[in-house]
Amino acid sequence: MFKPIFKLWVLTLVSSVAGCHGVADTGAASGTPAGLSYRGPIVGLAGKCLDARGASSADGTVVQLYTCNGTAAQEWTIIDGQLLGPGGKCVDVAGNVSDNGTAVQLWGCWGGPNQQWSLENGQLVGLGGRCLDIAGNISSDGTPAILWDCWGGPNQHWSLGGTTPPPPPAGDGPNSPYVPAGYDLVFSDEFNEAQLDTSKWWTRYVYSGGTLDSLNDELQRYRETNNHVMNGSTLKLMAYAPGDPRSENLGSGLFSSGMIRSKTTVKYGYFEARVKMPAGQGVWPAFWLNSEAQTWPPEIDIFEFVNNGVEDKANMLHTGVIDHGAQGSAFLYADSAFNTQWTFWTAPYSFADDFHVIGALWDGTTETDFVDGQRIVQRGYRWVHDDGSDGGYAHVLLNFAIGGQWAGRHGVDTGAFPQALEIDYVRVYQKSGSHDTSVSTTGHDLCPGNGGC
Repeated sequence: MFKPIFKLWVLTLVSSVAGCHGVADTGAASGTPAGLSYRGPIVGLAGKCLDARGASSADGTVVQLYTCNGTAAQEWTIIDGQLLGPGGKCVDVAGNVSDNGTAVQLWGCWGGPNQQWSLENGQLVGLGGRCLDIAGNISSDGTPAILWDCWGGPNQHWSLGGTTPPPPPAGDGPNSPYVPAGYDLVFSDEFNEAQLDTSKWWTRYVYSGGTLDSLNDELQRYRETNNHVMNGSTLKLMAYAPGDPRSENLGSGLFSSGMIRSKTTVKYGYFEARVKMPAGQGVWPAFWLNSEAQTWPPEIDIFEFVNNGVEDKANMLHTGVIDHGAQGSAFLYADSAFNTQWTFWTAPYSFADDFHVIGALWDGTTETDFVDGQRIVQRGYRWVHDDGSDGGYAHVLLNFAIGGQWAGRHGVDTGAFPQALEIDYVRVYQKSGSHDTSVSTTGHDLCPGNGGC
């Protein structure tokens, strides 16, 4: 990592926030049981608290979301991996069943696997490795807690006493070791916030007045319903299978997915993103540059990651430029693992297994691509339209497309979804003394004001 990320916030972390009643104790004292790690509220979706319905301690009491009120119904104790509520009863997965949608309740503590919880990346992980989830991502008082596959959404994010470890501010760096000498940071997002920073990003393409939600023959439509999930250290562009209740139901077999387009536009520079690719057949995320002028081409594809399961696999990374003749692209260098016919680089690993730093250096005559600092290809390229006129400023895009004739050539594995393109940061640099940026004014802020974008 090039910035701090809290990969595991264990249950021994203690809240000490003013105004919250979290209590720390590392031993027996004043009736407090030995081994206590935390006592106090647990805060989740929309700032509401985990709550025992009716403040009851009876076996089978529903665990739910409710407006924080400081009552005993919202006083939780974490000890030895168990989560205790009113009457000293344990948070329990009903029937010891790890299926998605299984109810979460209070029950007499017996130490079984359905009463064991760990707090990892702000998620409470329990039976079968599934997460404590607020059903349907609904923040209304009384919405029950259930067990569900961990997917990083806001309805699975919990904090002790209402706080999480403070993230470093956006743009804090430090620079990766791959940034060229003599280049200055002119735009960045470290994705450390709780919500997408809409002062930096649009969420649709520049076309159709900034509302276009798909290109080509893809199966996704870009939306703002839990498609831009923030966890305080990364952004996940989430794609959901048709009919998934966690996002918008688009019908007709369409997936909902996420994209970002920079409001800062630039002319030349070094572009870098640290990303982890999605898994599953049929995925097609990309990191690219497009003209703000809305006349196409030019276009630079820093990466396109396509997994159709046969010709294109998870260890391949495509990169390219659009050349209709006027742009004058030609290969100047290609790594031995780069296929110049089909324009992909083959890695000795799967890009879906870990984060990698993908970079591009673009000047007036060439474009060079890098993976973890290794140069994989360099081309000549002129940033012009087909008539030879200047291509103007470029915006930066990261999007998560699904299917179509390329990625979906051999079908889409719907059962593998939801999937995410996870982005640690995006950074843009320009030569010292040669900064050239502008601002995109074509777009609409479509993210809900109360989060859940």
